[in-house]
Amino acid sequence: MSIVAASTFELHNGDTASATTNLCTLLHLIKANEDECIIISDLVRIAMAAICVSGTWDLLQATNVPDAQLVSLQNSWASLEFVRPLANAILMERAMNTVTFERARSSSSYLGSVTGFSGSGSGSGSAGNPLDQLKQGMGTTLWRASWSYSQELDSFRSDQIILTSLRTMQTNQNWKTNYDTMQAQLSKIQFTYPGKALFQKLEIPDFSEVFNNGYAGAALLKNIRIEAARRIVITAIALKRYQLRHEHLPDGLTELTPDFLPAVPFDPIDGNPLRYHNNGDGTYLLYSIGDDGVDNGGDATIDTTGKPANYYWQNAHSRDWVWPQPGTAAEIKRYWDETAAAAK
Repeated sequence: MSIVAASTFELHNGDTASATTNLCTLLHLIKANEDECIIISDLVRIAMAAICVSGTWDLLQATNVPDAQLVSLQNSWASLEFVRPLANAILMERAMNTVTFERARSSSSYLGSVTGFSGSGSGSGSAGNPLDQLKQGMGTTLWRASWSYSQELDSFRSDQIILTSLRTMQTNQNWKTNYDTMQAQLSKIQFTYPGKALFQKLEIPDFSEVFNNGYAGAALLKNIRIEAARRIVITAIALKRYQLRHEHLPDGLTELTPDFLPAVPFDPIDGNPLRYHNNGDGTYLLYSIGDDGVDNGGDATIDTTGKPANYYWQNAHSRDWVWPQPGTAAEIKRYWDETAAAAK
């Protein structure tokens, strides 16, 4: 985002006030779009927040940020919500799906635009192939007359399971357990109909993949991750403020309350307080236990068997999500040596 890039530029110029204003502006934009009630908009907000996490980390490395600016940034982060907006987005998507199913049943052209097949079976990939046209025609006819109703019911059931999980998360700190329970319940919803195996063997389309709303569950997982990041960021800002005032780090997060935090933030993965350790050298260990739900003692190692696409601190394959500390001279040298070696 250009706003975060501008913030980084201002930091290089020593202008922490402008850098803070830029970050708060982006956070306010994320806040302002909480009620768009569309899942794709929710995912965009999450992506924007993730970018702002990096910008906030950069700001916290500056040595000339006054407490007032940190308070403004902390309050901007604290104002964000992710669970409630996602619940509203799923409610809206459910309403939109009702219209989608009805239109697809009543309009051949609309069904074709959604599935890629026309109601008569003359899909874009079947021109000149009478057998494929026959299969597609049978599929669209059976879907509109029968299968669509079962798919619509399954869609509603899935949405309700996800909504129930979201509402539970709003009152229960242990989000990972709720998410795993939700996934187990969703796995039991398997769209079926008489003769399904035969129709699949004949390659007659039932459009179950087209009308599958599994992306809602994936959006929930992303919300859990960004909520963990949000709580860690707020805690990291509070730690910076404490360190500025007392010239040392606290021994425990309880020392941040009530002056710097209203309460110790919980890790949304297991409902326990975020893990923290004062290293005694001006640095600290602050982390969430991550996707696997196991406390690995702040081990940020990435499982290479998962073939991670990047080394972001909240990588899905990290053993724990550890808030990064500035690299030592040795670590920086090793990084550049490895980068140079990989480029050869």
